[in-house]
Amino acid sequence: MGVNALKVLTGKPCTSYGDKEVKAMTDDELWGHIMEGTTNNWPMSSGTPYPAKNYLMPSHGYSVLRGLQLKEPNGSDGPRLIQMMNPHGNSRYN
Repeated sequence: MGVNALKVLTGKPCTSYGDKEVKAMTDDELWGHIMEGTTNNWPMSSGTPYPAKNYLMPSHGYSVLRGLQLKEPNGSDGPRLIQMMNPHGNSRYN
């Protein structure tokens, strides 16, 4: 599992959330984890199920580079974006 590789590479504690744990989280809880990782510059990764949704490759791993909260013109919170990278190539989504 990727969490073990991150522990070896960074020498730091790492956390892994399984599919059931992620599905049990609210959107705000999951977003909180992504933004905590972004703020602390922690390495993050994610994977897709088979079949995958939203035009992502099925059964595939991605690097999560950061989360970004956009603002509406009136100052309220706008869309939440996640910047990801496909570490296996650059033919799509670069």
